[in-house]
Amino acid sequence: MPAAYAAGAALQQQQQHQQMPQNLSIRTDLPHGSVRATGSGRAVGTATDSAGADRTSEPGSGANGSATADMRPQSRAARTPSRAPMTGDTLGRSSDAVPANNELAALLENVAPVYPAMLSLVARAFYDVVSQVLQTHERNGLEHAQCFTGRDAVDAIYAVIRASDRNLAIVVGRALEQQKLFHDVDYEKRLRDDANELYAFDEDVVAALLRAQHSDDGGNAAEAGGSSINGVFVMLTDCYSPTCSNTQPCYSVTCPRQRAQQDHLRRTAKSNVAGEMKLEKLWSMSVPAHVVKEVSRRELDRQERLYELFYGEKDYVRDLCILRDLYMKPLHNSDIVGADRRKNFITKVFKNALAVLAENLGLHRALEQRQRENFVCYQVGDVLEPFVRSLEAYLEYCANQPYSMHFLEAEKRINPRLRDFLEKTDRRPE
Repeated sequence: MPAAYAAGAALQQQQQHQQMPQNLSIRTDLPHGSVRATGSGRAVGTATDSAGADRTSEPGSGANGSATADMRPQSRAARTPSRAPMTGDTLGRSSDAVPANNELAALLENVAPVYPAMLSLVARAFYDVVSQVLQTHERNGLEHAQCFTGRDAVDAIYAVIRASDRNLAIVVGRALEQQKLFHDVDYEKRLRDDANELYAFDEDVVAALLRAQHSDDGGNAAEAGGSSINGVFVMLTDCYSPTCSNTQPCYSVTCPRQRAQQDHLRRTAKSNVAGEMKLEKLWSMSVPAHVVKEVSRRELDRQERLYELFYGEKDYVRDLCILRDLYMKPLHNSDIVGADRRKNFITKVFKNALAVLAENLGLHRALEQRQRENFVCYQVGDVLEPFVRSLEAYLEYCANQPYSMHFLEAEKRINPRLRDFLEKTDRRPE
């Protein structure tokens, strides 16, 4: 019932802003709660996120599908990086480029160069560096051992691939994250350039990576097996044309720089469409024009916020219905998960999602009824009050989410049928 928490969340954000130093840029969309590190290294405080880190776009190309386009940077400069030698000047181009972790910075000064387009090589270099600065972090009263921050991850990748833009380091890191090299400790968010976000390596993937490295160093190839990290990050490959450069377009239609330009045009068109769709979710676009003209500017702003509450609850109910119809029911009625483990799996992964749906469905219907009474909604608190008093199901659902994600990821590793089902279902237009 996220709509019921809007006022409390805004107050909590305002209080946190008042406690922060004025010279920092604070991202209000980040999770609340302080983070501190114990052991060697630095104390982790609030930091800024890199611009464009959360942007997404449509699928792109890459070997074995390892580097998808929603991990690509937005700026053209980020797609055509200069891989200059690692020097103090290179790291000092901006304040964001200087690692805040002194121990990590010392390791990065001597990091060996790798071909940045090969994700397996980047993964090995990244693990070799970051594994030496793993710490125990505390967030929201919980301790997370052997983990690292998003800022440290981006610092390491930025140095390993010799990037000139931190956005590029973020998208390469997300390519590694997609191949399960590491994950958010709560299994919620993707890689962000932020010191408050915590990540941990996947032990199974790291073990396979080290076995493959042992094989490359002369070990027994049969025993080592292949690394689970593979693929080519196309935008970092070199063009075969000797006349191709960052400043002069290449004649080849397969040039990575040409592809980057085409992807930028597609993303621009997609953002324009998204902007047009956003207009459809405005109160002023859903009522007659004379109604909009009759209200004051302040009342117009109030109605837009209430309308956001209405359609936000509608979208949330729709998402829960999709969860029930496209995921829970097929898993319950098929043998994707073995019959002896199926009931336990559904209970642990989905917990009380149906109870949350029932609560929010009632709230959604009550809000729709209030919305139909008049073009201008004058009161909504009386509708929210009875539902706010019965939040037990929602609180239980949220508290169980990290455990659900952990159990789901564990099952996906050993169940290829589940992985195939989730991939196919995620691609459905619903």
